[in-house]
Amino acid sequence: MDELQKLKTESEQWRADHARWLADANSWTHHTHRLIAMLHKLERSLPQHTAKLDQHVDLIMQHEETINRYECGLDPHCMTSCDSYLDLQKQREFHNKLRKLHHKMQQHHQQFSEQYQRQMALFYQQAQLLMQEIAEG
Repeated sequence: MDELQKLKTESEQWRADHARWLADANSWTHHTHRLIAMLHKLERSLPQHTAKLDQHVDLIMQHEETINRYECGLDPHCMTSCDSYLDLQKQREFHNKLRKLHHKMQQHHQQFSEQYQRQMALFYQQAQLLMQEIAEG
């Protein structure tokens, strides 16, 4: 093979190398964009999830405060000047309202619990996909 042909063959090899390198870079760019999208999805959804959990905890705390005020009014030493004091008839009425409120809170908590479990399963699934993507990358 003459020298000119050797130079041309080597130049063609360089072009093949460049094409392979560009294909690699395109693949890496694609994987990087997928990882960024997965991270963004997780990053965006977790604060919303946390805010809903915080709201649920606030509802529980408000319900507990209502029960505490009610129980204070049940105490035989509760003074008539106390905000929680109610006569027996009003206590019965308040107790019935509180029973209904407590039942609604139970239902709300059960629904939130189911939603929370579904959401956490989705987060873990997304995290596993992310880890799999990283391992394959």
